[in-house]
Amino acid sequence: MIEKEGIYTGPNESDFKSVQDIERETLEKARIQIEEGSMPTTMSFDDFHEEALRRAEFREKVEGEKRHVEISIETDKPVAIAFLSDLHLGNGGVDYELLRQTGEIIREHPLAYCITAGDITDSLFFDYGEEVLNMQEQYVYMNKFLSWIGSENILAGIMGNHEAWARKNGVTNYIEFTEHTKRPLLRGVSFVDLRIGQVPYRLLMAHRFRGESMYNPTHQQSRANRELQGADIIMAAHTHKPGESVIYQPEYGGGARKVTLVNGKTFKRLDAYGKDQGYVPIAGEQIGCNWIILNHDRKMVRVASSNDEMIESMRGYLV
Repeated sequence: MIEKEGIYTGPNESDFKSVQDIERETLEKARIQIEEGSMPTTMSFDDFHEEALRRAEFREKVEGEKRHVEISIETDKPVAIAFLSDLHLGNGGVDYELLRQTGEIIREHPLAYCITAGDITDSLFFDYGEEVLNMQEQYVYMNKFLSWIGSENILAGIMGNHEAWARKNGVTNYIEFTEHTKRPLLRGVSFVDLRIGQVPYRLLMAHRFRGESMYNPTHQQSRANRELQGADIIMAAHTHKPGESVIYQPEYGGGARKVTLVNGKTFKRLDAYGKDQGYVPIAGEQIGCNWIILNHDRKMVRVASSNDEMIESMRGYLV
């Protein structure tokens, strides 16, 4: 047996250290130097707080979402406003020809305007296979459509839930809405103080309010009126179940205020989601958009359920 060179550090055999063991213990590791600035900077609470505020303000400026806007139309005649909701551009079930006809009316009728009420694009919802336009093409189509209508004929826009789904993936087709149209973009429950001539109207709007009913298409508007009173007109969409109704809200001291409730239409007959859920295809005057007609000289709200009804109601004001 070859004896190892080394020393005993104690009385036991296990206390023996070889020369190699001693050399390994006494060997110094090379010093590691990290260049200054290579490590992350330590951030304080104040640093994070200021940065969060800055980014929140920047995001608000970029996306331009509003909750309360004031709009005036100087006119000596009543105006008709299309509640242009749930277009779902890009889906194969959309009535594109009716959409074009409606757009032409908004473009050419001297007393017609519109509010876009959300879900302008389908945004690849549910079944990608039934989309006839990809996401980028849907965005381009939307901007082309809005430009074709003309920003002078658009009062405001509302963000819908399909746009919100696209936004979760890091992109939204509404990011340039205000830049393209020069009009405000609303999201969620929103307030519009609208003056037609000398008459003020208070509009409470959203793509959808809380609560729905399979029996009453304006249930969500009725609930919104109970939760937030004071509006002359309450408008929403989302359900693809159009409806118009009037209620009278009792007021303090006696009397009641007339409130017009409008649930928007859609341009999409049916899609894969609707088929799977057992919905009946939408047809006839259920497709398209409904209109509100507002007088300029006294507070009067009328609802037209179709393009033809609006044109007939406004015919006498074109002379």
